[in-house]
Amino acid sequence: MAQTAETFKRNLIQKMARRAAAIARPLIPSRTLRKALQIKYVRSGVQIFRAYLVIPHYWALYVHDGRGGFGPRRARVLVWFRDPRNDPRTDGATNYPVREGDIRRLTRSEFYHGVAMNHRHGTPDNPMPYMVIAKWRGGDKPQPFFSEGLANLNEVMTPLVTREFIKFIDTNLFSDADRADLRI
Repeated sequence: MAQTAETFKRNLIQKMARRAAAIARPLIPSRTLRKALQIKYVRSGVQIFRAYLVIPHYWALYVHDGRGGFGPRRARVLVWFRDPRNDPRTDGATNYPVREGDIRRLTRSEFYHGVAMNHRHGTPDNPMPYMVIAKWRGGDKPQPFFSEGLANLNEVMTPLVTREFIKFIDTNLFSDADRADLRI
């Protein structure tokens, strides 16, 4: 079936974007960020000009590029949970904040519940098994899953583009009437 050049271009960009996402997804160290990976297309009318891989979570940048240490801004302590499913701010690890404005503080009762769980389950070796309470959090090393993981993307895409282009040329420019038979 013949296709127009615009349809070919749109389909090719979509295939390339899906292939890039398939390569990038297993390299992302966070399950939440892996699930959030999206393909965004820049369009003009029905034409697609570009495709981008996007992770909307504000903290994806910190995972990718790393960050220095930090402390609480408007609170006395930093709090995080050893098991993210216990964090009431994320609805059992199903609703992570996407924008920085989505972050919420623990309520007083949620905080004291976490303290009580630490007292109940803590040991001398691990005094905070449920909820970690700290004044300072050290930095994290960068995990450049996009910049390093997709560095050789041209080597992957060249055969894909070549194969699709040859298929497009064969389908759209040549018909059976254009083929020559040679009989000896």
